[in-house]
Formats: sequence, structure tokens, C-alpha cells
Amino acid sequence: MPRKSRKSPKTGFPTATEAKAVQMVKRLEDRYRLGKQADQTQLSLTEFAAGNGLSTHTVRRLRRLAREYTPSEYAELCALRRPGGLPLHVGHLPYLLVVSDKREREKLQRRAAREGWSAPEWSKNSTERVFPLFFAETRSPQLTGFCDSPLDFGRNHPDAGPDILN
Repeated sequence: MPRKSRKSPKTGFPTATEAKAVQMVKRLEDRYRLGKQADQTQLSLTEFAAGNGLSTHTVRRLRRLAREYTPSEYAELCALRRPGGLPLHVGHLPYLLVVSDKREREKLQRRAAREGWSAPEWSKNSTERVFPLFFAETRSPQLTGFCDSPLDFGRNHPDAGPDILN
């Protein structure tokens, strides 16, 4: 269901936030449309990318986006708003595409909108749920005897001169 446009009570024109939201949704819709075109074209990935001024990496991601979301699911994504009134933006898409379970992805995108996550906050707020395999295998750095923390590295190193890190 399309959102009702917010208008300034003084001018009757859309507010700056609503105008920005419309612009962001248009960009999201353009990305989805490109993904659908890339998925249906007879051109090679490289030819399609070159013809649209995109990298092959971007075209692969857009194609995946178009395959993962139905038009109605994508419309729901575009309708979500963060607390400031803006939608999720294209920077959120890579984080959403990592989640293969549609129900989990829908929960996360609603939560991201409700809590106003920026794209980098996805890593902070959903790391262990979204990226469990990557982080399960990551080890914390082993500290050696000449430093107490990674920030102290070099300060007490036997080869460090008096002016290191000063």
C-alpha cells in the first residue's frame, strides 16, 4: 500500500524528508528493475554491466536482489520507514541478501527500520544472527608478551625506539 505523502501545513508541498524518501524509494525501485532486466536479458553479464554503466559485481548483486524478492515483497521493503521518516536505502541491501531465510530477512528488515539502523549498524546489531559461520571461525588476536592490548602494540616491543607512536 503506498504511503500517504506528508505535506507541509504552511506550503502544501511535500516536506524535505518526504521528498528525500521519494528519491530513495525511486533509487531502490530502479535497482530492482535493473536486477530484473539483468536476470531476463540475453546479453552476457559483462555486456549488460557495460551497457548500464555498472560493474559486473553490482549486476550480480542486483540480479540476486531481483531473484530473492517478489515484487510485492520488494514493495513492502520500500514502504518501511526508519524513525526519521526515511526508508531503508541501497546500502542495506547487501546485508539483507546475506539472509537466505525469507522470514528471518523480513524480521530483520522490519527491525532495522523500526530501530533506525544505518547500514553499518547491521554488523553491530545482527552479526551473530546474520553471519554466524563467518564469526564462528574468526579468532581474536593472540597477544604476545610485549604488549598488553592491540592498542599497545609496539610500545613495549624490544625493537621499539624511544619515539615510536609518539
